[in-house]
Amino acid sequence: MHKLRDDRTLYAGIDGCRGGWIAAFYVPATGRLSLAFVKQLEQALESWYAAQSVWIDIPIGLSGEGIERYIDHHMRQQLRWRKASVFVPPSYEALRKDTYEEANRIQKKLYDKGLSKQAWNLRNKIQEVHDLLLSYPALKTRFRESHPELIFQSFWHKEMPMAPKSSHLGYVQRVEVLQQLCPAAEAAIEDFMQRVPKKLYKKDDLTDASILALRAAMGNARSITQEPPCDKDGLRFRLVF
Repeated sequence: MHKLRDDRTLYAGIDGCRGGWIAAFYVPATGRLSLAFVKQLEQALESWYAAQSVWIDIPIGLSGEGIERYIDHHMRQQLRWRKASVFVPPSYEALRKDTYEEANRIQKKLYDKGLSKQAWNLRNKIQEVHDLLLSYPALKTRFRESHPELIFQSFWHKEMPMAPKSSHLGYVQRVEVLQQLCPAAEAAIEDFMQRVPKKLYKKDDLTDASILALRAAMGNARSITQEPPCDKDGLRFRLVF
């Protein structure tokens, strides 16, 4: 069983939301979890530099210039349920296109895989993370791609699968897991919902960011990697959970 580290270090988890990003911050020594809304990641540079580790639910290493990303296939194999939550992200070539149709066409041509609308709709956030890490190279060692559902399932020991995270039951189940890891989690989420307009996020964005921060603080992460280890811009093909 994982144990939270007993130190004063800050750990962060990030999940995309309608208005920008949800950031969760956790300090193991105090047991304090807090959440914040960030419109653009660059606005919170001080926080990212202060964190020992930042886990984010967004693809980092991408296919491009003949280097292909394979870790999504292995990620899907690890999931016991919600396998559809894993999608192949757009390649660098697809990101350069102006329309979904053009992006889907080039993705199929170069990598023999179509591009889902869900993946295409995340292009701006994927590009934002890419630009951030290339503009501030020191963050490359702090930011790590992750997947909240992989983490939640590792702490869900009941026979029945978790309900979809967008459902009320799914939300309650995920808060139950969070409470086991951090007794202050539910209060932190409720405090955030009282402060931030609900039009900017969904409740599962809050649970996702929170589990990423808590798991980052535990250490001993499992990972999914591949060869070559990095994409054309030196960003790693590595998913931690």
